[in-house]
Amino acid sequence: MITLTKKIFISWSLMTLLLQGTQAFALIDAQAYVGRKWYQFEVDGSPKRGVGATVVEFAGHIDPIPLIPLAVGLFASSISPSADDLRASSASFMQVGLDVHAWIPLIPILTPYVRVKYPFLGDLKVSGQALGGGNTAETTYKLTGAQVDVGAKFSFLPLVKILVQAGRSMDTIEISEYKVNGAKQTTTASGKAPANSVLVGVEIGI
Repeated sequence: MITLTKKIFISWSLMTLLLQGTQAFALIDAQAYVGRKWYQFEVDGSPKRGVGATVVEFAGHIDPIPLIPLAVGLFASSISPSADDLRASSASFMQVGLDVHAWIPLIPILTPYVRVKYPFLGDLKVSGQALGGGNTAETTYKLTGAQVDVGAKFSFLPLVKILVQAGRSMDTIEISEYKVNGAKQTTTASGKAPANSVLVGVEIGI
């Protein structure tokens, strides 16, 4: 005979799994992240340059098949690289692209996940680079490349999760525009700009 204690335990377990399933298979989600990213710029064989950056990122996904834990959507990252690291007066960076999100459902409280992102827009604008002799440069870099994030979702409230993730991006870098004292110059410089990142965020699912 099932005792009252066992009934309570079974009922609690079923409710927990149901709640986790409802959250894990949300049809639509919105995410917001904040954190840091660390680049290694390697342009045309020049010495590596470490560039730290603050990241604010937003993403939204649609789960087209509710019983399969895979969602597809878009992300937009506002990245603020250190102007000092770039030896410039200011720097700004924006990336927008595809975001594919997969997770392991029905694990109480903690849900592991993987994100694969690919930006189709990404311009880094660097202004006020001192060249000596009173000359300054303005450079626009194009950065593209796959990004892979691995993280975990922590569920404490219905349909709301706390996100923690670490990632690696494999960006290539190319100078798309270069100006000295406002005059355009011809250049074909290119290279690599891999980066590591750590972000925390929140997700709301419907």
